[in-house]
Amino acid sequence: MFSTADLKITELTGYTPAIDTDVVPIVDITTTTTKKITWANIKSTLKTYFDSLYNLYVHPNHSGEVTSVADGAQTIATGAVSLAKMADLAQDKVIGRITASTGVPEALTGANIRTIANVADGATANVKASAAEIDTATDDVKFATALALKNSHNVPSVVPSTAGKVLTSDGTDWISATPTVGVSVLQVQVFT
Repeated sequence: MFSTADLKITELTGYTPAIDTDVVPIVDITTTTTKKITWANIKSTLKTYFDSLYNLYVHPNHSGEVTSVADGAQTIATGAVSLAKMADLAQDKVIGRITASTGVPEALTGANIRTIANVADGATANVKASAAEIDTATDDVKFATALALKNSHNVPSVVPSTAGKVLTSDGTDWISATPTVGVSVLQVQVFT
């Protein structure tokens, strides 16, 4: 019978994982004798050898626009992203969000913006109302100029002709008349 020492290495039973107290045979070249060494000694010798060949890697801290500490998560610093660094935005778009709930910003169209602002399509801005439109209240989205108000029938173009008289409207024009008894009167001071 052969002992395990007489077997070829390829004939030995496999063993994993090695632990620090395991012993491995080694030939000492200076004395040409076979000796033993522990797995812990082998690991220590290899570490010392490789440490002298390679720098020990230390994960750097990032600063500036992207920050991190050691191997921590990288984060974008507050206020670090300029408009120039954002994704390109098509003409006539606005950054916002039309989709329900919280989420990624979206490139909004004019229709999206009108929906959010509750403004009808075709609405006009900064359009002057004519005196006729002021009289009939046919267009309440236009603004009235002083001239249009003066020329409309909604603002008096006359002043009371006599003390104690008030301006009243007959629906077409303003007239100077005596107030009706029991009716509240708003007095207006006219400066010319």
